[in-house]
Parts: sequence; C-alpha cells; structure tokens
Amino acid sequence: MGFEMSGTGLTIFRWAHRSSNPGVRKTELGTDKILAAELFDAEFPEGDSNYNCCDVGSDGNVYFALATHHPYKHARLYRLDPSSPRVELVADIGEAVGEAGDSLVPHGKIHVNLFEFAGTFHTATSRSLDPSNRPYSGGRFLELDIQTGGLRVVGAAPTDEGILSMAADHQRARLYGLTWPSGLLLSCDLATGVTSTIDRVFGKGERGGTRALGSAPICRSLALDPRDGAVYWSDSRGRIRAYRFGSDSPESVPGCRLSGAGLRGRAIWRQIVWHPRERVFYGIQDRHSVLFRFDPHQETLHPIDHIPASQYRSHRSTNEPRGSLAFRLAPDGETLYYLATGPSLVAGDGRRVRRTVHFITYHLPTRQYRDAGVLRLSDGRYPVYCQSMAIHDQLVYAVCWIEVPSSLDSGGRSAEAIRRARAIATSSESEGFVEEVSLIRFPVP
Repeated sequence: MGFEMSGTGLTIFRWAHRSSNPGVRKTELGTDKILAAELFDAEFPEGDSNYNCCDVGSDGNVYFALATHHPYKHARLYRLDPSSPRVELVADIGEAVGEAGDSLVPHGKIHVNLFEFAGTFHTATSRSLDPSNRPYSGGRFLELDIQTGGLRVVGAAPTDEGILSMAADHQRARLYGLTWPSGLLLSCDLATGVTSTIDRVFGKGERGGTRALGSAPICRSLALDPRDGAVYWSDSRGRIRAYRFGSDSPESVPGCRLSGAGLRGRAIWRQIVWHPRERVFYGIQDRHSVLFRFDPHQETLHPIDHIPASQYRSHRSTNEPRGSLAFRLAPDGETLYYLATGPSLVAGDGRRVRRTVHFITYHLPTRQYRDAGVLRLSDGRYPVYCQSMAIHDQLVYAVCWIEVPSSLDSGGRSAEAIRRARAIATSSESEGFVEEVSLIRFPVP
C-alpha cells in the first residue's frame, strides 16, 4: 500500500511486497539527524505514562501530568517555569479530590489535555487498572486556578467510569467527556455542576469480548467546533458522529468516513485539532498516521498525506507503529507538528534502543512533509515513546518514555530504583522495559 499526491488530493495505490525492513538501524544516527533535548525530572518514579496532558498556560508556565498504574497511588499534576530547571508539584490528584487512602481504585490517570479559560484550566481524571476489584468512585472533571494553584471538582462521571477523552466549550459553559470502559458520552454544565450521561456511544465499550458481542475501541480525542458547540468523534468503523448543543441525542455525519480508501486497521482517529483560520479540523488516523482534513459544516473528510517517521513513509508495512496523540497546530497557523514513533536502533555502545521518537513537521499550504530528526538527551539516552506535546517560544515540550539502560546512570534515578517503583504495576507501553517518564524540551529546528 502507498500514497501518491496529485493536484486533487491523495491517491492511494498498492505495491508489491518489499523485502526491506525499516525496523532496525544498524548503528547510531549521525549528529545531523539528532535533535538534542533537555530533561526535567519530576522525581515521581511510580509515574509511568502520560497521555495527552501537556500544555502552556497564560502565565507562561508548562503544565503536565504524570499517570501511574500503581494500585495505591494517584496521578500528579506538575508545573514548570521555563526559566527554571526545577519541576513543581501542583497537586496529588488523590489528595485534591479527597481520596488519598487505599480503599478505592485511585485516579491513576489524567488522559485528557488542559483547557484554559479566564485564568483556569479544566481537565479530567481516569482510573487505574486494579486486580483487587475495589470500587472506583468515577472520574472527575477538575478546575485549576492558575494563579493560586487551587484544584476543585466541578463534575463527576458515573461510578467505575474514568474520563478518557474530553472537550471544553467555555462559550457555553460545557465540558464533554467519553468514559472508559463503557464509552458513555457525558456533559458537565459548569454553571450548575450537574454532569449527565447523553448516551452510550460505543456499544459495550472496552469491557472485553469481540465486536460481534458489542465491544468497541473508544475514541481518544474529541473535536469541538467553537462556532456552534457541536462535538465530534469517530469509531473503529470509520464513522464520524456528532452531538449538537441542545439536541436530544447524537447523530451520524453523512458522507464522512475514515474507513475505505485503502486504509487498513482501525479507522478511528487518534488525535484531532481545530484550525481557526480555515475553520476545519486536521487529524491523525490511529493505525497508520494518515493526516486528514475534516470540514464539519461542509460535511467532507479527505485524507491528505501519510506522515509517520520517514522510515515508514514509503512502506505501509505491518510493523508501522500506531499514530500518536502528540499532534498540534504550530503558532504560525500553517504548520502541523507531530511526534511520531520511529524504528529501533543500535546505539554506539551496542545497546539496542527499542523505539525512537521523530519530530515531524507538515506545512499545509505547500503540503511539505519533513522528518526533522530523532530526539536524544544530552546523556545519550533516547525517548522511545510520546503521547503529548506543547509549544511555547519556539520550544517544544513533551512528556516521553525514556530508556534507562542499567549500565548508565542518568544523574537521577537509576534503572534499579525505577524497577523497584514499578514492581507492582506499570503501563503496557513499557512492560518488560525499564523506562522513566519525564518532561523534555527541545528547540524547533
């Protein structure tokens, strides 16, 4: 399978099987392919993941969360003053919501971004996995006062449901969420604090089983049109659905599908962003990093290009990593930034790095793709996975999974210290590996 650009858009064609495999590079990259990144350690060894949650506030500080799969610890929210090398703890989520004990499943994740309005951020919590069958009180919609650092609950999901995806319509004082594992669409009225379930929009959700039994993967990002307050999501069959402000129930968007057109695997979108100048959405398809353009008023959806790490660009191979949530519109309003998962490599000291992270730029007016290079820290370690991104003053911030070789002391936590912290549980993305999850920063090349 491959891509060919034409004057009318994207043409998808098939090719013969290729024997070459972009999965492993034999030696470390040259310096011209490296983007040097700086690390900021939050000193939370149980923090094993980050999904979507990294943004810059109106105060110029960078805010991010560290999630944990530890059965008795909660996610934590942090702040970095870009002029300082030290990360500041804003809140332990368990303490902030009054659930710091061990009788309930913890709020182990913040799986959504931060949405700012009038000096406050809104975000939401989700549950950790728990083998002991303790109850989970339900995810919380949270409001953070940027000036004081105060965090308060403004709404709650039903019992046992975490908030997996979120959108904020501050003009109409509404927050929306999709829950895990049941796939409920929630609406939180900020004026009254009332949270209601609009509908069950993903069958039985991710409770297990097969599609035939009603199981369905849940969309990890919601798209909100600020003009009319309509919120959109996609499903694994490629359908686009919408809930329109003030309506009784969701509806399908006719003529818009992410399935077909030669796309393989799950056709659900991974991440999507609003383009205020064009008044459309740009998104990344979950399975193969296909960039698409969705116009909700014209009800059109068109694939544009294939923008993975360069080693996968001319290959639609089965080992291409899935799309990333680290996808943003640059401040120029013309360029998309994307942190794509790249293939493994063998470093100069012989160690194998299981994956890499590539910084991709895509200039929309000229449709110019560029793989700007691979992220690497000054101590020689590589970020191997990333699911969040923020941009400020020509600097990119991201929370990444970072290799911690047992033979290399990072100047912070050793591999053994992280292994001890993760002995009970860790994220599936780093299962079997010793990796820290920390904020990094690098300049836009």
